[in-house]
Amino acid sequence: MRWLTLFCFLIASTVFAGDIYKEVLPDGRVIYSDRPGKESVEMRIEPLQTVKPPPRRVEQSRAMEVKPQQSPAPAPTYEELRLVSPAKDASVRENSGRVTVKVELSPELQVQSGHRLAVELDGTRLAGRFTGQQMELSNVDRGSHELAVVILDPSGNVIRRTQTHRFHLHRHSQLFTQ
Repeated sequence: MRWLTLFCFLIASTVFAGDIYKEVLPDGRVIYSDRPGKESVEMRIEPLQTVKPPPRRVEQSRAMEVKPQQSPAPAPTYEELRLVSPAKDASVRENSGRVTVKVELSPELQVQSGHRLAVELDGTRLAGRFTGQQMELSNVDRGSHELAVVILDPSGNVIRRTQTHRFHLHRHSQLFTQ
């Protein structure tokens, strides 16, 4: 089976390495083909330019980066991170599935240190990097959901987490007609 695959690749490479011909028709259209035509001209195609990527740096482990005599700077602490909206066990009525998430945070989010907020919906961290205290979720399915907000450091480690709130999203059913 391996030999058959190799043979097919070798045959295909000789087929695709053929000549290319260009022909300009009387109405001005240009046709490129692998077969010569009445008034076609053989095209000379230069080989593709390739660039060798720079050598990949091997990253050292964190243990090697931190010297024993140096202690890392203490991580800033957040005194409060509280989920304000949607409230616990709230009903949100929004046909488009948009849910506005608001948090209270003290002290302010330290964006310059690479901190960001992330939303976890039903145990799954949603894509998006939020730096404000109000976030907009879109196209949330109808039903009950578990919601939490976390503060992440630049490495993606959780610094602080809100309590999980359950909320209920009500969307108008397309099956319901008046």
